Amino acid sequence: MTKVAFFCHPYHGHLNPTLGLVSALVSQNVEVHYYTGKDFEPQVAASGATFIGISERIPSSYNKTKPLSLAIFNSTLEKSLDITEGVYGRKEYPD
Repeated sequence: MTKVAFFCHPYHGHLNPTLGLVSALVSQNVEVHYYTGKDFEPQVAASGATFIGISERIPSSYNKTKPLSLAIFNSTLEKSLDITEGVYGRKEYPD
């Protein structure tokens, strides 16, 4: 079975556009694991994906020299790299 992971910021504008694709993948017998904030668990579950909660706290690395949205993005990226390292045995950085 094919497996797919989605990593999404916990905001409606980021999550909602992905749910149709997630539902379509699930209907094609793709195992989808969806990482996002706990408030979105019902929507993710309704799509058929497996919900996995991520922290919505302000990252400890946030020091107010960067916009908060960038700090949250960096935190989410690091979490996704940690997960890929566990799957592939190495971190896969985008080009």
